[in-house]
Amino acid sequence: MTFARPELLWLILAVPFAYVLMRLSDRAQLSRLSKYSGPLIAEAANAAINPRGRAVKRAFLLITLALLALSAAGPSYGTTQVPEFDAGVDIMLAVDVSRSMLANDILPSRLEAARLSIQDLTRNLRGERIGLVAFSGTAFTLCPLTSDYSAFLLYLRDLSVESIPRGGTNLEQALTTAVRSLDGDGDRPRIIILLSDGENHEGNPIAAARLAADRGITIYTVGVGTLEGEIIPIVDEYGRQSYLQTSDGRIVKSELHESLLQEIAHIGGGEYRRAVQADFGLTEIYDAFIASLRGETADSVDVSQSDARVRARNVPVDRYYIPLFAAVALICCELLIAERRRSK
Repeated sequence: MTFARPELLWLILAVPFAYVLMRLSDRAQLSRLSKYSGPLIAEAANAAINPRGRAVKRAFLLITLALLALSAAGPSYGTTQVPEFDAGVDIMLAVDVSRSMLANDILPSRLEAARLSIQDLTRNLRGERIGLVAFSGTAFTLCPLTSDYSAFLLYLRDLSVESIPRGGTNLEQALTTAVRSLDGDGDRPRIIILLSDGENHEGNPIAAARLAADRGITIYTVGVGTLEGEIIPIVDEYGRQSYLQTSDGRIVKSELHESLLQEIAHIGGGEYRRAVQADFGLTEIYDAFIASLRGETADSVDVSQSDARVRARNVPVDRYYIPLFAAVALICCELLIAERRRSK
């Protein structure tokens, strides 16, 4: 058995915590009865309680909590084959994870807005392979090209400013890393989508864009941020917020540098889009340029035919509903059990 969200298994720790709260509640209730009603009334109230019924009800509640935590973790067991359409297009997303992407001139922040927009783009894909490069002062391929979108989203979920330990911004490294990740099949349309605020502290991104163009790779760029700019909030290990400062104590303000991103897109044969709060631009790039490269849609393919562009992929079978239904059944049973004795 595997779990789609294993970190949620920690919720099972709520079970012993809930048990302790139940015991403390019993003691507090008995203490209040003895204090304000006297020992005889307290004894009569306790005598009216059915201890077996109360124990069963609480056991059902605790087991329900454990089952809900298990269901939330997304258990899967076994595999099934799913037909998968290969659209013949490779897309490599290069995402800026430098500290300037923490600015919130696009809410909730530049980086979080980029991550959410990539999630929306992934929902529109119809068989394209997609990969992910994170970059700041250097670059690293977080997710190689894949058509397993659920696996891609797992890598995307972990994208943060901590993904790359080296600070600064190096657009050349981002583009060359993306080019290396796309090398392999020159017959397929290959695309780089660069998401950044356009700041560049080292390297020669123009040379990297020419390298991509020479290898037949198209580059689209998305400018993340505003021309007015925004200061960069940072949070320390104690949860205290401050703002990024230079060595001489001046607060850093990050602005969108469109000219460099526009030039990179022009050399790469693609287009530039400026991200705004309501429209980040990725879906527009996909609809206007990438979708037309497929030549045919996944819906038009007869999966029963032995087409080389349709293959089967083993995927885990989601079993979250089993503990969920068991939890609902236990709750219904718990409601039918009386906690007090029937009066004669």
